[in-house]
Amino acid sequence: MSISNKTEETVIIKEVVKQVRAGGTHAYTEIIRRFQKQIYLYCYYLLGNKEEAEDASQDVFIKGLENIRHFNRCQHP
Repeated sequence: MSISNKTEETVIIKEVVKQVRAGGTHAYTEIIRRFQKQIYLYCYYLLGNKEEAEDASQDVFIKGLENIRHFNRCQHP
């Protein structure tokens, strides 16, 4: 991913977070769409079980939505 794409991705995620914080929880589906595969694969790597990885990745997104008010994407140079 190029620096331009990373910057664009950051802007999109910030906008989605802004929408969700304003009550548009349907916008959270964009975050799920973008990160679902990565989160699932990581959970599977850690747990080694398909069903547990599915449950864990679902829990990640539920916790993410519940705590979105604390989201603060780190800025990288």
